[in-house]
Amino acid sequence: MFLAAHASVLVALGMTAPSSPAVAPVPATASQLGDAFARVQWNAHGLIRHAEGALGYLGPSANDVEAFLRERSAGLGLRSDERLVVVEDVRDGVGNRHVRVRRHLAGMPVEFDELRVHARPDGQVRTLEADLSALRRYTHQGPRISPWRAEDIARDGYRGPLLVPAETVPVIVGESIGIRGVRMAWRVRVAYERKGALPVVQDVYVDAATGVRLLNVPRIYTEGTPGTMGSTDLGGNNVTLNITSFPQGILLKDIVTLPNGGEIYTVDMAREGSQYETDSTSSPFDDRTAVTVADKVRAALDYYATSHSWQNWDFAQSPAGVGGLLAGRVHEGNQLNNAFFTTLSSNGYTSGIMAFGDGDGQYFVPLARCLDVTGHELGHGVVEGTAGLVYQFQSGALNEHMADVYGWLMDQEDDLIGEDCVGPQLQPALRDMCNPGNVPQPQPAHMNDYQDLPNTEEGDWGGVHTNSGIPNKAACLARDAIGAQKLGRVWFQTVRHHLGANSSFADMVQGTATSCSELTLGAGDCAQIATAWQSVGLAAAAGGGGCPPNSSEQDGQCFCNDGFRPNSEGTGCESVETVQCPAHSQPIDGQCYCDTGYVPSDDGSACVVETQGECPSNSHREGGVCVCDECYQGNPEGNGLGCDPIPGCSVCTDPLESGQNGGCQCIPGVTEVCGEASLDYVVNVGGYDYYGVYCCQESDPCGFANNGTCDCASECGFDSADCGGTNPGTPLCRGLVVGDCGNETWAGRCEGSLLIYCDDQTDPQNPVLQYADCSQQETRTVCAIDGEIGYNCVEPQNNCGSVPASGQCNGNTGQYCEEGVIREVECGDYGCGTFEYQGYTYEFCYPCPQNSTLQDDTCYCNAGYEPNPDGDGCVETGSSSGSVDGGECTPDADGGCASAEEITCTCAVPQGGNTLVSLLLFGLFVARVRRRA
Repeated sequence: MFLAAHASVLVALGMTAPSSPAVAPVPATASQLGDAFARVQWNAHGLIRHAEGALGYLGPSANDVEAFLRERSAGLGLRSDERLVVVEDVRDGVGNRHVRVRRHLAGMPVEFDELRVHARPDGQVRTLEADLSALRRYTHQGPRISPWRAEDIARDGYRGPLLVPAETVPVIVGESIGIRGVRMAWRVRVAYERKGALPVVQDVYVDAATGVRLLNVPRIYTEGTPGTMGSTDLGGNNVTLNITSFPQGILLKDIVTLPNGGEIYTVDMAREGSQYETDSTSSPFDDRTAVTVADKVRAALDYYATSHSWQNWDFAQSPAGVGGLLAGRVHEGNQLNNAFFTTLSSNGYTSGIMAFGDGDGQYFVPLARCLDVTGHELGHGVVEGTAGLVYQFQSGALNEHMADVYGWLMDQEDDLIGEDCVGPQLQPALRDMCNPGNVPQPQPAHMNDYQDLPNTEEGDWGGVHTNSGIPNKAACLARDAIGAQKLGRVWFQTVRHHLGANSSFADMVQGTATSCSELTLGAGDCAQIATAWQSVGLAAAAGGGGCPPNSSEQDGQCFCNDGFRPNSEGTGCESVETVQCPAHSQPIDGQCYCDTGYVPSDDGSACVVETQGECPSNSHREGGVCVCDECYQGNPEGNGLGCDPIPGCSVCTDPLESGQNGGCQCIPGVTEVCGEASLDYVVNVGGYDYYGVYCCQESDPCGFANNGTCDCASECGFDSADCGGTNPGTPLCRGLVVGDCGNETWAGRCEGSLLIYCDDQTDPQNPVLQYADCSQQETRTVCAIDGEIGYNCVEPQNNCGSVPASGQCNGNTGQYCEEGVIREVECGDYGCGTFEYQGYTYEFCYPCPQNSTLQDDTCYCNAGYEPNPDGDGCVETGSSSGSVDGGECTPDADGGCASAEEITCTCAVPQGGNTLVSLLLFGLFVARVRRRA
């Protein structure tokens, strides 16, 4: 049962921490959608997921579509710098208009994010659906991981030959697919054979900053399984095949069934993918399995074209375009007890692949015998070309469900799937649409029995073949009530127009209700569909059936009452926790949201006035406020103190370097590598060039050709466009030496906001040092101890105990609380003590050198002392702290050291390097020393 928040509830535009409530940006109301009484459902990030009502009118052009969505940016969380791309704009058979829009940011597609706008024939928008990530808080940075390194990570130890070359594409991924925070990633398509098992075809998303495998999306959908000529199929029937004649002979190649020059190949995997060939039409093809595959594929394609006007088999496009290539693979594997669908791209062509195993005679006989299995596999192609349902958890179960429904409707002799191709071990069938538990591999038929399985191959990718039994049962009940023809229309309309990559069972329920209304089937039929969903534990979005406790029915939908919100499963209403919100914000559904004109503060704990205009010199904008640039400190906001330079600080390009102690040096625990030779490379992403360095090592396949510099050969992952030159002897603070993490462990450690750890999970035999800047994550995080895996980028927690934000001393160590995490800094020469600064009292690393006192924003030397020549320390008036081997040094008139007896003298002054680091962390500016008036 899916529940919406009450129609009057405001929308949130960001995530919040569970404790000490943080705040999100400007709220939006249903009225901002064009209808103050619109029924709205929000996603977990406070963005619109589904809206129904009189939402306005849609103009005919793509610009009109974008203008319509931009006017509703508040509820959709759209950014001004993102690009909205219309990928499909079609009308259905009754004149309704359906538009799919994808998001692009920084020149890259935002994977799995989609907006769907549905208008009546007169142009009035009645439904808006969205799968959205919270992009507004995302700050784009270039990749730190090269595309060839991402491919290595994606292959996960596999070094054998690939079916097709790996395809690596830069993308943005986010919460719409379940990833925490929005990141840039490399999407790597990997495909290779496995002996005795299904091939691997998957998209692996690799974090472009850290190299972490964010997500694996299977692209192989398994089934638990112009002329004509006649040939005999596996059932002994004479069938007519479409073939293609050439002067040299005849191929089992269909160039008639698909439109726009589309082609269907039937190939023999027992002969390495060779095409079936014969001399003339009087010489039938003698492989009856191949004949059966070719015949049933054509029959399945005819069903989609005749029943649903679907001929879009061009998988090179998304959504799929008219035409395309299909390959029917016969004798897949060695007695393979399976059939599957996937897509492969090679030489600029993308083909849909339907593969059929021969079975072992016990669990399966040749799977080509089953028309419903063929329809099922082609059904995966329909899903990929329409909603693109991701093959995991509920979206994956819907993928399987849709494929089952299509195969079932094609072969209506019974309610079984696979009954004609299962062996004695799986009798009577692979699945039973109306009695899901009545087969050797039983499925649940009600949400009470939903199985929460892991997202692994062993866990069936979250139970995609298991939990599909629940919507299968609902489809059977709906078929019995309204008939197969009407069911097919509603279900196809739903997957064609109302589902997206991450749709859940709740979205399926809502989609069938909307589709039924669009197709004008009648209130009685729509109510029967609603009842079918209720019978399996899923509340219909339209129709009766009653609402759960603490909710009310409005126009056929259940809405949570004030003080309650939908639970995570969408099956009931849970109490909203009461929260205390800071000034200029208001509580909504247990979270705090900033009022108009205010934005969250940098730590998310308060609402501050939204700053406009340029920042002062030596500062830049972060999170709506101005902050000092690297190697500058101060307060660029409000009181106009600005940002002063930090003496001795250097701006370092390497994230693992520190410039606080004068010059750029590796942070503690990280060693310099790549000193022998390195190679500059440049990667173009979204029209921008990002630069990096590749380390050459003795054991590297690139070797040390060309007099000790990196060999820029194509087999090394570089080509002439990548190579920007060589840097012999350029050291890097990486530790990315294969097999060596230095003194780091998997538990990691923190250096300020930088998380450093040893990655021994990607390739256990070759661990490498990895790092990530927690402060740059889209969802605000800090580097701290995670109770499960050691150190990690975690949400701020209130666990500082008695340590205040203003700091406290622990010997010569200063401690302070930053976003719920205790920070410790060695105070160095200046020591730890109490001082006042801008009206506040701090107990922390003292900001002034010895023998000086802080007043306002300036350090003054105490009586009897004066500034040294560099102005960063106090020396005794008229004294010298110089030293030399032999002879004497005497102070000169400026307080420095003059040489005596032609001996060169060097005077020592306090450096305070550690103190400068602590001041930078604590947020104070470095005070310059002045003579006391």
